[in-house]
Amino acid sequence: MSCRHNASPDEKTQQVPHQHQVDSTFDNPVVPGFHPDPSICRVGDDYYLACSSFEYFPGVPLFHSRDLVHWRQIGNALDRPEQLSLPADMPSSAGIYAPNLRHHDGRFWLIVTNVRKGGGNLIVTATDPAGPWSDPVWAPGVPGKERPGWLTLRTRGGSLDEPDVVFAGRSQQHVTFRARTLVDAASGRGGLAVRLDERHHYEIEASATDVRVIARVGSLSTVVTSQPLPTGPVAVLWVRVTEPPAPHDARTGPDVVSFGTEGPDGTSTVLATLDGRYLSTRIICRTTPRGRPGQHPGC
Repeated sequence: MSCRHNASPDEKTQQVPHQHQVDSTFDNPVVPGFHPDPSICRVGDDYYLACSSFEYFPGVPLFHSRDLVHWRQIGNALDRPEQLSLPADMPSSAGIYAPNLRHHDGRFWLIVTNVRKGGGNLIVTATDPAGPWSDPVWAPGVPGKERPGWLTLRTRGGSLDEPDVVFAGRSQQHVTFRARTLVDAASGRGGLAVRLDERHHYEIEASATDVRVIARVGSLSTVVTSQPLPTGPVAVLWVRVTEPPAPHDARTGPDVVSFGTEGPDGTSTVLATLDGRYLSTRIICRTTPRGRPGQHPGC
């Protein structure tokens, strides 16, 4: 889908600092990926946007723009453990909901709701929207709970089927993408997954002896394929999301999700290709106990 912006000749030629030139046509969404519930605040010639982050940390991504079309992420409002407490049993689509971003008298104000047991409405402030943001002030009558210390991600859970599994992840920002990771799974299992929640995900994982592709949709879970890993416990795994082949009809999913391995010489082998209609494509790097994720150069 595209939106028509009727720019004047002067607008089209004006240089916009730190942004692209304004064009007469642009595509939606202007902020691609998993960025719901946008709240926009204007300060002079600058626009700032905050989004919901639900059960994910860091919370409330913040973006900057000069033209409302080209946006760049500048940070997160809730990026310290003492600002945001997410319990291990936090369900999908709970957590940080619908921020409201405003500016007054040289200071940015953000109020947001933490939807969890013992949660409530909290307020943080900053003089620079890129941070640092203050510790939260909870709304009257809603007690808050702080968790001091540094953020440390440790492996927890043996499967993405578990609601409290710990993983590092990122949201898909393009219609098509490819991600790869180097996994050293000498004493565990680890890999990549495309995940909606604990009941809907596809994954490729490696152990010291084999690599397999697993599909989970609702109550159904199956190992799509399993193959020996001749190169040992260190493996390069990849996942690729592409548009479905033509022709498109009611049976066509929104995208195609492929999984494979990469050999020492760079040769890729496709292990499985699955329909992506049951998933919101989100790429994560996952380990189970004692497995170690390696480098993931990105999408």
